[in-house]
Amino acid sequence: MIFLSLLIISLAFWFFQPKKKLNIFILDKTVTDFNFREHSSFTWVLRNNNIVNPNDQLYSAADDYYGFIPLQKGDKEKYRIRSIRLFEVLTISDQLDMVYYADSYGVFSSDLNDSSLNMRPYLIYGGLNQNDYLLLREMKRKKKLIIAEFNLLGSPTSELIRKKN
Repeated sequence: MIFLSLLIISLAFWFFQPKKKLNIFILDKTVTDFNFREHSSFTWVLRNNNIVNPNDQLYSAADDYYGFIPLQKGDKEKYRIRSIRLFEVLTISDQLDMVYYADSYGVFSSDLNDSSLNMRPYLIYGGLNQNDYLLLREMKRKKKLIIAEFNLLGSPTSELIRKKN
């Protein structure tokens, strides 16, 4: 009974806690299925702290990110890429409160196809690109929060992007 009372009180406290609106750009280029493992813990933290997106909705691991987006369970061949376009960089960087670059490693053919075919895997999508870099640069210039994983500039990001400051 005490446990149930504490649970109800905690839930009520969370429910009535004021929502905090933050505009966050989440980038995850390594989503090959519907578990969103590279950024799901971040969206969990946001949700449990009542941090909402600009539409006053709790952040969703499935919907509120840029990168590789699988479209249909069981069919790894159906996907789309959601990315920032060059002409959006300045506008979006003005609107954002922070960026979170969860994973830029990417998706390889072996992630989507039967790996028993003994074909050499090739990159389908991944690595930090010019627009990702420009957004980071603008966020830094505007002194806004940037969170990135340790391998942000690792392979398969091109040498050209790695050498920029």
